[in-house]
Amino acid sequence: MPGVVITSGHQPGFHHPGILAKRFAMDATAAAADGSSTWLIADQDVDDPEVIRYPDLDDEGRLVARSWHVVPSRRGIPTALRPWGATSPPPRVSPGLPASIQQGLDEIHEALESVEGTTVAERFTAANEHLLTDHMTQQPSLVRASRLLETEAGQAAVARILEDPRGCLTVWNESLKRAPRAARRLKSGSGDPDEIEVPAWILDAGSRRRPATVGDLKAAIEGSGRIMPRAFLMTAVFRSLTGATMIHGTGGGRYEVVTDHWARTFLGLELPPIRVVTCDLRLPLDSFVESTTHPGMREAIRTLEHDPWDAAGIKQEWVERIREAPRNGMERRSLFTLMHQAMAERRRSRTDELERMRRIEADEADRTRRTEIARSRSWPWPLYDRGDLLACMNRHAPASDASSCP
Repeated sequence: MPGVVITSGHQPGFHHPGILAKRFAMDATAAAADGSSTWLIADQDVDDPEVIRYPDLDDEGRLVARSWHVVPSRRGIPTALRPWGATSPPPRVSPGLPASIQQGLDEIHEALESVEGTTVAERFTAANEHLLTDHMTQQPSLVRASRLLETEAGQAAVARILEDPRGCLTVWNESLKRAPRAARRLKSGSGDPDEIEVPAWILDAGSRRRPATVGDLKAAIEGSGRIMPRAFLMTAVFRSLTGATMIHGTGGGRYEVVTDHWARTFLGLELPPIRVVTCDLRLPLDSFVESTTHPGMREAIRTLEHDPWDAAGIKQEWVERIREAPRNGMERRSLFTLMHQAMAERRRSRTDELERMRRIEADEADRTRRTEIARSRSWPWPLYDRGDLLACMNRHAPASDASSCP
């Protein structure tokens, strides 16, 4: 891909600002270098772009998170293969919320209706590009991850895996030590070489994906199956196509060390560097959450349940009497039973107090949930005020370069 100076990518959908920052940084870098950019669509993934999360208020005016199911979701099937359906109308949010939320939901619906595409991945990608048009200096080339293994670089990677599948597995699992939570280890199977797992997905008759084996890879090459790359094989092939720096978010910045090590050690590829870019932006929702007023209530309830006496030391006296009684004797067991009977009786006398504390605890838990909603940074980017969004992009997108670690 001559002329490409920067790449990035993500799953199809309306991303949160942290992901959108990658797109802004990619566009700015390409424009400054008078070059082009390429965006990888991870359409082999099985996430749910069809489910749009948004904040709202319930009937009592409390902040809640709701979900708009744009079209029926067929989870477990890659978005590249999920057929598009009739869109449901955008929800109407409470009028007291920031106006950008309703405006964003309406714009998402309008964009999805105005573009073309027969699959979930195609429609959401096109709609996202449609809404970004006024904010970008150029349209990037779009590459579908579901087709990466059909490229020359993808075919070379598959050939290398089939040449030494056990070596592929060994290096893959060794590479995961650099980021143990980044992905699942490959399994060696029952001893049959064809049962060794490879870093790809195979699709069953219902288009659902499962981890592919050497046997699946061979069958797909012969035309009796379809394979798609798993994450690190995907980025290894993609990054090798252009030789251009790739922009990742904070998660990818941590995990891509696995790709670098596996590609270098097993595929013999020295991949180009990465940059890490992100943006933290919250909707103005703090006014819908009261501050916490009863810290430590859980511990207070626990104390009341297990030591319900007002006077200090009463339970300790019981414990000392039990400890001094002969071991394995009836007296010790009897004292233990009497202590718990006394505790239960004392708790009954403080039932009203305990119930009041439990109501306070429930209110605190509900307030904590609302606080988490108010402070979330993961709403779809069209729900944010455009001025706030652009200010965040300009403030955070030009993050410092971070080369991949060996």
